[in-house]
Amino acid sequence: MRSKSPRRRRVLKPNMEKRLSETVPMSKLHEDQAVLYTTIFVGNPPQPLDVQLDTASSDLWTPISGCTNCNTTLIQTQSDHTSSLFNISSSTTFIPTSRGVKIAYGDGTGVGGVVSKDTVSVGDFVVHNQTLIAVESVQGQFDTAGVFGLGWPTLSTSRGNPWWINAIDQFDEPEFGLYLTSPTNVTIAPAGQLTLGGRNESLLDGEPQFVRLLEQSFWAVPLTQVTVTTNSSSATNTASTSSSSATVSLAGDDAVAILDCGSELIYGPTVYVDAVYASIEGAVKNEADGDDDDGWLLPCDTRASLVFSFGTVDVVLPSSLLVQPSPIAQSPATSTSRTSTSATPSTTARRYCSGTLVGDNDASTTNGASPAWILGHAFLKATYTVFRKGTSPS
Repeated sequence: MRSKSPRRRRVLKPNMEKRLSETVPMSKLHEDQAVLYTTIFVGNPPQPLDVQLDTASSDLWTPISGCTNCNTTLIQTQSDHTSSLFNISSSTTFIPTSRGVKIAYGDGTGVGGVVSKDTVSVGDFVVHNQTLIAVESVQGQFDTAGVFGLGWPTLSTSRGNPWWINAIDQFDEPEFGLYLTSPTNVTIAPAGQLTLGGRNESLLDGEPQFVRLLEQSFWAVPLTQVTVTTNSSSATNTASTSSSSATVSLAGDDAVAILDCGSELIYGPTVYVDAVYASIEGAVKNEADGDDDDGWLLPCDTRASLVFSFGTVDVVLPSSLLVQPSPIAQSPATSTSRTSTSATPSTTARRYCSGTLVGDNDASTTNGASPAWILGHAFLKATYTVFRKGTSPS
């Protein structure tokens, strides 16, 4: 659990100069769930709400006191001063409209509510008349008091600008930086930090390398290839040199990836994911249930790492982020070993872990699905990411 202390909030006056950037901490409900959240304040007087951050959507929504089937006992308020819902009757600046909307998410959950407006602040940045959805019904379970979309306006179901677009005139730079803690660095914050209006220079090694944004909807970038490298030394030694490599090239619609802090793993077209694992020594296809999307197992102590190439920019996914932390098998005899040289039953007594790279049969050119690749927490932990708006968004 995390502790919080009340903070003094300033209201931006029309003649006020731009503020500098501000960093707010992020927390995570469970290590194996893609629920990154931070605290926002909604209404007047402001009501603190823990909301999930999502770079793959653009709407801000929160359940309200009149929600008919919202089980607020399932919403984790983390034993702090935050609320599990937004009490609209307590806000003097809440403005409802007559337009109802529904949002459906890829995992089968969804919400329905009324498009509304109110004052919303994050840290010291305040946006008046921010469009939000006052949720009156939900489908499935949500563990936070809403979702805070950080995508582009074209993704918005409410047809309103996402909060960061409305706040950008207050930013020192038209950007926000996202840092997720990795297994080797948990000292920054419980799950990482969100820097609004800039970046945390202390976490950067030199200037960031920007990648061209393909379109202003998702944060979609061109992913040109994935390279498997096998290091000759231990998996935890980042200074080791590569002893072998194999490259999987991508083209067309299959070369599109989105950065999604609302997803835990890395998803790509099954045909390419299978090709990547086929180049990793000791990797085995998990065929226990006869499902092509069951995923892959690989030795927990694998020395393989992946290099994701975005044109001239490379991001290395170390072996520590290629495997999920909990071992699930000892020498899985029911699976088939897939290596670059053979396909034989696995007999070596080793601990096996699930891979963080998962194949998705629906993410393929033939099925017309886009984007092909979803880069979730497992990828974002490997790099500091700056999301920037400008004449050439990146």
